Amino acid sequence: MKLLQFILIAIFLLGGIASCKKWKGDENKEVTYGGGRVVLINSETPVPSALVRFTKWANSCLTCPMSYIEVSTDTTDENGHFDIPTDTDATMAIAFGVDSIYDRQSAEGNVTAYIENGGELKLSLVPPAWIKVSALDVEPLNPEIDYVKAHTSTGGYFPAVPIIDPQIWKVDGNTVQYIGYLLVYVDETSSDVIEYPIPPPLPFDTTEYVIEY
Repeated sequence: MKLLQFILIAIFLLGGIASCKKWKGDENKEVTYGGGRVVLINSETPVPSALVRFTKWANSCLTCPMSYIEVSTDTTDENGHFDIPTDTDATMAIAFGVDSIYDRQSAEGNVTAYIENGGELKLSLVPPAWIKVSALDVEPLNPEIDYVKAHTSTGGYFPAVPIIDPQIWKVDGNTVQYIGYLLVYVDETSSDVIEYPIPPPLPFDTTEYVIEY
């Protein structure tokens, strides 16, 4: 009798294990798909006419390195919106701005997660900006300082260049930049590099910054 009970319990447990399914969340939850948007980084400013490429990873052979293939493309409208087919087998989306304006593509967007969870897939492009840097000897004047050398984190990090006349560097807009400068003395020695963050430059524009010493 005990043996029969043991067999019945074992069959029951095995049947329960076999019928288990991986939990995927509330099946009654309504998933809303809002499509995708391309915006300027660190903002909600839309990027129209951006090319969005939908891709998936693929192996051409067992020993070949991983590569990706293009599944489909779309172009953003005036609001930066693009469509994402819910039946796509793409796993990633990458945005490309107009070549004459944007230097690089967006980071990869997870299409698989979008298909599973809905919402909105946002891709960000880094806009160009320019900073005009000058140096000013403020009162009390220091006759021991001959001039200032400076650099920026993205517009010309090294070597530092003399700021005898204002210098203009192309940098990343809407992104915190870092200016580094050193003081060059009349005896041709120099100070340590002083580096500090400056507010994000306005995209597609030139922002002026003054190094005071």
